[in-house]
Amino acid sequence: MLRLEWPAAADTSTLNVTTIETPGLGDRSYVADADGWAVAVDVQRDLDRVEDVLQRRGARLGAVLETHIHNDYLSGGWALARRFGARYVVPSYAPVSFRAESADPREPIDIGPLRLRAIPAPGHTDTHTAYSLHVEDRPADAAFTGGSLLLGGTGRTDLLGSERAEELAREQYWTVRRLARLLPGSARLLPTHGFGSFCMAGPALEEGGETLADQLTVNPAYLLDEDAFVADLLRRSGPVPAYFAEMGERNLAGTVAADLGTPPRLTAATVQQMAAAGCWVLDVRPRSDYAKAHLPGTVSIDARGPIATWAGWTVPLDEPVVLVAADEQQLAAAQRELSRIGVDHVAGAHVGPLRTAAAALTTEDFGGLAAALGTGRSVDVLDVRETSEWHTGHLRGARHVPAHELDDLTTAVTRSAEPSWLYCASGFRATVAGTLLSRQGIDVVVLDDDVALAAAVGVPWCAGQHCPADRCVHAQT
Repeated sequence: MLRLEWPAAADTSTLNVTTIETPGLGDRSYVADADGWAVAVDVQRDLDRVEDVLQRRGARLGAVLETHIHNDYLSGGWALARRFGARYVVPSYAPVSFRAESADPREPIDIGPLRLRAIPAPGHTDTHTAYSLHVEDRPADAAFTGGSLLLGGTGRTDLLGSERAEELAREQYWTVRRLARLLPGSARLLPTHGFGSFCMAGPALEEGGETLADQLTVNPAYLLDEDAFVADLLRRSGPVPAYFAEMGERNLAGTVAADLGTPPRLTAATVQQMAAAGCWVLDVRPRSDYAKAHLPGTVSIDARGPIATWAGWTVPLDEPVVLVAADEQQLAAAQRELSRIGVDHVAGAHVGPLRTAAAALTTEDFGGLAAALGTGRSVDVLDVRETSEWHTGHLRGARHVPAHELDDLTTAVTRSAEPSWLYCASGFRATVAGTLLSRQGIDVVVLDDDVALAAAVGVPWCAGQHCPADRCVHAQT
């Protein structure tokens, strides 16, 4: 997804910044160009998106920059720089195992009329760097802030280990003040994370505008004192997707461009045999289609949701996967998303209707749950949302086990002789969790419905953390 951004100031009319959005990961990459020269920042492995921008803008790529060693995706920066013969700039002291330039705050990076200045910005990672963007010697028009200063928040600081989280949170506090001191209020902030990314320390309470001046009035990093900011940041940082543990080391070693070649086509019968043999088969069709008919042993990760994050939480990255998709477009989109985290070995795919489908997934809405509860029989209900969501309110009598904690989830459901009912915010995560359990031969009922409707249809609801201690069980059971 591309979005052209045009600065308002008349004296910077030659500068263009194109945003390349990756909504599935909540990330953005950027291409800035002026007078035929361009720089790219925090790009991902599907390089064709950057190449399309360069071609459309008629610009020559002079440099590729990284704000930090990424934890949520495999970078395409090294591969892009080599493909175009461009400079490749990484933060100082980043221990990469390949040749790259180190960002030096004392030396500007000049690419045609574009000038970038490195600003040390530790916090999200210990070597994190932001870059101010200038046209020649003019004041900064913008700043690439990576995972430091975000719109309405900051990057989380626990990805290098919980033992360093507070130390880096304090660094983050002073980083945003350094940015406020060095940048003009009119500078547009161009962060990599936010927008639903797990690299942000919780969702923004108020995103605010895109300039530094806008953020000074709404961002908690500027409104709280140091101790309050640190406490708030650490409290708001949620779970870390399992695949994050591998991204940093892979990026330090250097990654290649994504291979988006067409995978071999398989019959439904062949896919069913592979699933029965233990191969990971991801069905990326709409979850309502999956519920009606699917191949036994497959896992539903609806391609309309964050497929890469949940595949990374579910599938070992180096194991082959098989994809089931409704059409060619859906298959290509899913393959692209998965490549961003290194799920590269797509052993085959089935596209189109399933003529060999022997399984269905039992689904219900909250009205159906209210009716079941109204009969007076015992109904085992699991809330598979995150802990922060549980604390905002939950079904009275439910047990709480987040969907990604599969071992705990398996233990919880197998304690019940009757199928457990699973719910999340919309049905996406409950379906992922339910199909992972079904893959183990465990029967479940998935509530494929908007949780905001639960109380209105008669489901007993506990508001916030105020619930009878003997009725609701938080976390592992």
